[in-house]
Amino acid sequence: MGTGVAVVAGLAYGLIAGALWVRDTIRDQDAAEEVGSAPTTYPAPTACRAADLDITVTVPETVATGAGMVIELAVVNSGAEPCLLDVGAQNLGAVITSGDHTVWTSTACAAGAPSRVLLVDAGDSTSTSLTWDGLSTDPACTGEAAAAPSAAASDGTTGSAADPATDAATDPASGSATDAAGDGATDGSTEPAAEVVADPRLATAGTYRVRIQVGGQDATSDQVFVVE
Repeated sequence: MGTGVAVVAGLAYGLIAGALWVRDTIRDQDAAEEVGSAPTTYPAPTACRAADLDITVTVPETVATGAGMVIELAVVNSGAEPCLLDVGAQNLGAVITSGDHTVWTSTACAAGAPSRVLLVDAGDSTSTSLTWDGLSTDPACTGEAAAAPSAAASDGTTGSAADPATDAATDPASGSATDAAGDGATDGSTEPAAEVVADPRLATAGTYRVRIQVGGQDATSDQVFVVE
């Protein structure tokens, strides 16, 4: 009798233990499934810091006067996290200087889309370019006064500014000058050609430097090139 009770009790315990094991196993599996199905949350990327950007600048060593140049940029995100890089015309810019004078700033009177945001993963790179037209920045973009035109640019002629009446009248005895009141006849001479006046904003021959800015902050050192 006692043996039979023990057997029954053992069987009951086994059934209960098995049921508990099944229950716990199902719970563990459900928990693992919930963890696996939960979306992974990543931190939202923020704007790239200038300190986390390695920028390589490529420009010609020499350029012809008035020819301008293309400034090639290769940008590497050297930070530990992905970041947002705005390569728009008002954020990523170039500054060209000569001595202590700022010649051109690409973000003034910026051409192109003012903002163009790229996601750059840690260690990844992107490339872009800026174009300089060979002129100094339009004063209208900086609030500076425009340069006054030269005397040659004002009258469009060469030579001395003598009294026109004096030039037209000569000794009647010579018989070679055009009558001041004249009928258009000349002694065969031609009028001097009008002087071609260069754009006063044209960057003249010399040594220049270019550096890159991100958000108005310097992101590279100066790189030298020559206009000739």
